[in-house]
Amino acid sequence: DRIVTMERLQGTFWEMVDQLCRSSENRVRPHYDTRSPGLVLAAGRPGKNPVAYSGPIRMQIIRARRAFSEEFDYERLSGELSHAFQFELQAMWEDRFRLIAYRSHPELVEAVTDTGVRLAAAQSTASGWNVAGAGTRQLSMNLRIQPPATAAQQLETLTLKWGLVAIGDQAQLDIRDISTTEPHFQDDVEVVVQSFEQGPGSRCEARLLIVRELVIPEPQELLFEEIDVQLYDDQGRAFHRQGQSNSLTQDGAAIKLVFVGENQDAAPRLLRIAYPRIRTQRDLEIVFRNVPLPCARPE
Repeated sequence: DRIVTMERLQGTFWEMVDQLCRSSENRVRPHYDTRSPGLVLAAGRPGKNPVAYSGPIRMQIIRARRAFSEEFDYERLSGELSHAFQFELQAMWEDRFRLIAYRSHPELVEAVTDTGVRLAAAQSTASGWNVAGAGTRQLSMNLRIQPPATAAQQLETLTLKWGLVAIGDQAQLDIRDISTTEPHFQDDVEVVVQSFEQGPGSRCEARLLIVRELVIPEPQELLFEEIDVQLYDDQGRAFHRQGQSNSLTQDGAAIKLVFVGENQDAAPRLLRIAYPRIRTQRDLEIVFRNVPLPCARPE
């Protein structure tokens, strides 16, 4: 409930959203229903989290954790001190950016304190791929680095590299003759309806084989994340998907789907396969500047 005047209308989407939130004293978060597009504004002054922008990604540091511990061995009457440091990060992206996979944690490129010390990573640079579902708009992750000295007040720069796989230029292939087992072609996609059964009632079970000439992604299971199959009745209403099982075969990607109509009289008329014409894998560079550091020491 506040009128906001935006004087500077230059910058990325997230820069403008954050400026609007600061001016109106609101916080932004993904929609409560992950199937719905858009963002939710919640009342409350935004935090002072360090934020970095890179393309459609907005990443912020939620908290830093510095831990001192001492383990004392009575057999040898000696102790061992340890010192660990990590950041907790949160990434959010625009609805139009369709992320399908990401590295488990970002890789440290550079971390330089205000005292001029360069810090190294304290975790393996290699990390596996995680699959991002269609409703995912926000992720949390950790970054462990070499503990900075307590004399350092801030990181002048914190540069990260985050591996992502995204898709774009969505297209669709409509199959109106569901009963035929003849292959259907469009772009680099070949789809065969191996079987289609209806009953009891409006329950339908479809088995599809999908082959693409596009380079197979790694991991190969991403093929199933980038393809969406919908079934429609003669009134143009979508059936509800109740189950899906996937398998990779020598012939291609095999998908078994179970649909149920709005009512018992729903008659299937159209299978729609949505697929991307573009898939890209790259490392996104994210740069934080002037990141405050915890500098207290245990007594």
